[in-house]
Amino acid sequence: MLQRKISVVQIAVQLGRHRSTIHREIRRNF
Repeated sequence: MLQRKISVVQIAVQLGRHRSTIHREIRRNF
């Protein structure tokens, strides 16, 4: 997903998660 330059907001919308949750997951995994 990140390789396609999709914004964190769009990822959050697609996954039904809040932006902060996505940021936390990205920081944990990368």
